[in-house]
Amino acid sequence: MGILERRQTDDAVTCAKKDWERTFDAVPDLISIIDINQTILRANKAMADRCGLALKDLVGRKCYETVHGLHAAPDCCPRFGMIQNGLVHNKEIEDKRLNGIFDVTVSPLLDENGQINAYVHVMRDISERKKVEETLRKSEEKFRTVADHTFDWEYWKAVDGSLAYVSPACERISEYTAEEFQHDPDLLIKIIHPDDIDKFMHHLELDNGITSEVCQTPDFRIRTRSGQERWIEHICQEVFDKDGMSLGRRACNRNITERKQAEKERIQLEQQFHHAQKLESLGVLAGGIAHDLNNILTVILGHCYMAKEDFIPEQEYKAAFQKVESASNRAADLCRQMLAYAGKSQSVQTRIDVWSLVDEVAKMLQAAIKKNVSVRLDLNRDVPAIKGDAGQIQQIVMNLVINSAEAIGDVSGSIGIQLRETIYEVNQTDTDVFGTIIKAGRYACLEVADTGIGMDEETQKRIFEPFYSTKFTGRGLGMSAIQGIIKSHEGMLLLTSSPGAGTTFKVLFPLSEAFDGFVTAPARLTPFKKTGGTILLVDDELELQNIGATVLKSMGFKALTARDGCEALEIFCEHRRGDIDLILLDLIMPVMGGMDTYHELRKTDTTIPIVICSGYGVESVTHVINNDQHAGFVHKPYKPDELRNVIVSMMG
Repeated sequence: MGILERRQTDDAVTCAKKDWERTFDAVPDLISIIDINQTILRANKAMADRCGLALKDLVGRKCYETVHGLHAAPDCCPRFGMIQNGLVHNKEIEDKRLNGIFDVTVSPLLDENGQINAYVHVMRDISERKKVEETLRKSEEKFRTVADHTFDWEYWKAVDGSLAYVSPACERISEYTAEEFQHDPDLLIKIIHPDDIDKFMHHLELDNGITSEVCQTPDFRIRTRSGQERWIEHICQEVFDKDGMSLGRRACNRNITERKQAEKERIQLEQQFHHAQKLESLGVLAGGIAHDLNNILTVILGHCYMAKEDFIPEQEYKAAFQKVESASNRAADLCRQMLAYAGKSQSVQTRIDVWSLVDEVAKMLQAAIKKNVSVRLDLNRDVPAIKGDAGQIQQIVMNLVINSAEAIGDVSGSIGIQLRETIYEVNQTDTDVFGTIIKAGRYACLEVADTGIGMDEETQKRIFEPFYSTKFTGRGLGMSAIQGIIKSHEGMLLLTSSPGAGTTFKVLFPLSEAFDGFVTAPARLTPFKKTGGTILLVDDELELQNIGATVLKSMGFKALTARDGCEALEIFCEHRRGDIDLILLDLIMPVMGGMDTYHELRKTDTTIPIVICSGYGVESVTHVINNDQHAGFVHKPYKPDELRNVIVSMMG
């Protein structure tokens, strides 16, 4: 090799060495080369800077002094026994001397004979990473601690359908362990009550993966391991990363069994409130009912006595019996009214002429109110009908009037009952006593005003609380019941009162346009004529059998009678098909009731006309009448003309 070539080679080596030196110093990791005597042979700039020394002051010194901060050499260096069998070793070490946590790698350097003559000591600072990891660890530990100790059953469902996390509360609620749920991700579906599974799955399908908003399924029941039923409130949320990719679904199951039970008990308690209030009102009303019935019976008995004793001329018999019939109709109307009020007919929204209802109730209450209280009626008959439950509207009127009478007490006073139509404009923002904004529209306004003792503001705030009463012996259920009824009718209640100045209640019922101009058509009477056919009359009252058979015969029918359902079935089966043209069937009977008898008759004959008779409303048999074109209804006590109309129409 010539001199020129040698110089070029030396220059190349020198250049490569400088490049290696610059690279070695540019590496951010702390690197040092240490001989077998623990002396630093070489170190990069990052190591010297971290040790706080110049490179020239670092090289040649012991590593355990400058790097590790030890006063004496350990038994095995570097790094506590990391040099073993000539292998590369890695270890995470916290170095107080260098103020950090490092990922340390020690690699042996071999000479040409394969013997270890030095070690490469590389330290990578992982302090920031460890801080982040520690923060995440603490956060996860905190989350897990909170989740593990929550009363709710929480879980995380991954995209692949597996359960990444299930809180221990699942075992307290469902009696199945978290491990069982993770082993079988569909276990929740399997323990949902069969009656609730469809609505649960349907709701999940609608909301599955659409948005990140929290969604709540309808409440459902589960069956625990021991077979108990528990109500669950299920809330879930789809979770997405910053790129919009789903990470899975987090969910929370809350045991709301006690809440459901409390709601059920609350509903039962409200029903008891209304029932107790009705009983209280009926007690007050009993005197008025007795008064009216006694007056009616006096008329009936008086005319019957005169007819029997020949106290009236023969030509006046017809007029006398017309008065008996009129009085009997009044008694029948009174009975129907009391049945509706007592809840013996189903709560049905019907057309109500408020003026007629208020007039009847007010007159009924006259006898129950003390004589020192006068009742003044100002009822506008032109107020359109409202839609509501007649029995409940009666209850409102009775409660308000009775409360007004009790507010007057033993002094002289008056109660004014007024009915009129009122209109609220769009720009009005009035509210009622419950804070409800009165919507624009037409209302039937029932006003009950008294001259009683009145109420202060505190009492006005409390009168709608259950069991609160201004009466010493009262139970305080009346106004609480009124509140529920008014709200159920979408009505409003206005209250004006002050101590010593009396009280005025105004009840607003929305007027339905569908009822405007509606007039109840009078019953169309069938012209009287002799008709033929055989009718089976079924009634457990012997007197009703006798008078019924007589009336039917006077109409031209042949009458058969039975005292209960069993006897009716026997008679019906004894006669040939077609011998009986119609059956008049009482609803309430011993041995076999009317509905059971109806169903048994329908098994034998699906087209025989059956007219059900009852003192209760038609609501009790509506499901039958609506689904059977050969079934009809007549209300007891029925007038002969009404009965004839029903029979002829059914047989036609």
